[in-house]
Amino acid sequence: MTGNALPSAAPGCELPFVDLDHVAFSVPRSRLLVTRNGTDLHIYEARYEVLLDSCLLVIASFASRRSEGGQAAAWIAQGAHLRSGGAELAIMGERICFGRDEHAGSWRLTVVDPLRISVTEQDDALIVDVCDDEASSQGRRTREGEDATSPSGGSDSFADFGASADRVVDEWMSRMPACAPHRVPAMRHCWWTLGVNTIDTVIDGRGHRIIVPSKRGYVGLWQWDAYFIAMGVAHGDPDLALEQFEIAMRFQGDDGQLPDVVHEEGVLASSDDLPPADRLKLEAEGSASIGLGAVPLTKPPLTAWALEKVLASTSPSVRSQQIERFSASIAKSQEWWFAQGIPPVYAHPYSSGLDDSPVFDYELPVETPDLLAYLVRQDEILASWRREGLGHCDDEADRHAHRAEDTRRLLLDLWDADEQMFVARNAHRRIPHRTIVHLLASFAGGLPEGIARSLSEDIRSENRFSSQYSLPVVSFDDDAYRADVMWRGPVWANTSYLVAEGMQACGHERLAQELRAGIMKMIETAGPVEYVNASTGQRCEGAASAFSWSAALYVDLAVREYMASS
Repeated sequence: MTGNALPSAAPGCELPFVDLDHVAFSVPRSRLLVTRNGTDLHIYEARYEVLLDSCLLVIASFASRRSEGGQAAAWIAQGAHLRSGGAELAIMGERICFGRDEHAGSWRLTVVDPLRISVTEQDDALIVDVCDDEASSQGRRTREGEDATSPSGGSDSFADFGASADRVVDEWMSRMPACAPHRVPAMRHCWWTLGVNTIDTVIDGRGHRIIVPSKRGYVGLWQWDAYFIAMGVAHGDPDLALEQFEIAMRFQGDDGQLPDVVHEEGVLASSDDLPPADRLKLEAEGSASIGLGAVPLTKPPLTAWALEKVLASTSPSVRSQQIERFSASIAKSQEWWFAQGIPPVYAHPYSSGLDDSPVFDYELPVETPDLLAYLVRQDEILASWRREGLGHCDDEADRHAHRAEDTRRLLLDLWDADEQMFVARNAHRRIPHRTIVHLLASFAGGLPEGIARSLSEDIRSENRFSSQYSLPVVSFDDDAYRADVMWRGPVWANTSYLVAEGMQACGHERLAQELRAGIMKMIETAGPVEYVNASTGQRCEGAASAFSWSAALYVDLAVREYMASS
């Protein structure tokens, strides 16, 4: 359900959340992004595992002939345009066009990466094109640091280019789903975020649209990010949502393993493939994963559950087609987890998605309640799909169902009645931390009521997990709690969403609704950021802004709320 008539989705609408600092300016289907540094604009290209400072292409400054009283002019983002007084620019694809108005002032462009940039000059514009490589670049080359002002031809006027660029943004924003009126500002921010994080890319010779987690630091398709992102995008662009599943599963190994990350240069499926920056980070943290040798890297088995979410509002025929399309790959992935050993374990922190959680401060591998809960749910869904497709039970459906029960028993073995929590453990010890993996056991659903009630009490306890912004990932009273450190304290939208799903599946509907409301408050307070401080609701230093899964989960929750009220 889309809300084309909503004023928030009007053509060329202003984007007040773009501050050119935490939230860069960008457009859908482009890798270019713009930030501000003093009076200059910095134009970057988003690239996989390359620091943003190393992706700087052009520095642009505008010399205004209008007095600004000594103050830096305010830039206003609107559609595909940035405007400030008489200065304006527009982005479409890998081209950025700087409008020229001699009465207002003049642009000065400094090319930082001359091998990638061509510049042409027209009567009313400077046009900058980013080229794939040196051979493909057309137009005048510039040496590093040289001003690019010499004419070399061009075609469209700035007005024509800007109109075409705005149509790309408007088409995306027209797909924004309907929601309650008081949710519109945040919905608009979140839907815009999902659009600008969509890039065109070629992987293994085929063109794809990937929704990256963020153009600042996460330029690829991370497996579990893709699932959460698809759940939100499906409300306005179901085909794009399903494309994320297709890419995530296209590079499945022969043994069934799904890779952690898919990117232009290949996949991240082993610790041997980790980028140098990740290795250095793990070493600096003293991670137990260092020195283990090659370890498979993947992400939690949430594929079937997320696909069910995406298909929930489709027709029976579409649902049947997509289950048939993906179910064999999902079943193969499920087999991979159990082939690693019983009980299934995380051999590397990255495979959990909870990279620096205190759960992984000790020897690896680690048996955790969240992984077992995910596997229970996935086997149950696979069994139901099998029955649904056949119209009756068969041996394969029974096998999935029986294994789900066996895994549920393994999960309940992790319940510590004295501590009243689900514990994680390795081969030598019980992990002495109360973290989100304890609450994620609920995702299996159907827990004994006494255990479910204990989880509920922890969630409501101010000393443990109670926050108006949903759930911190480590209990407040745990000695490992760090308010602003990634998976050691802050609130993340995705884990809170999963616990809400779990508590609902355990019969605690009201608590689930409270957790969902907390997620929405988090994003309405801080914007769709990567994670927030559980006490203040503000973005933590180091957390990405314009983060796709936070945006997508807000969209999903706002749409479901609206549909329920309608």
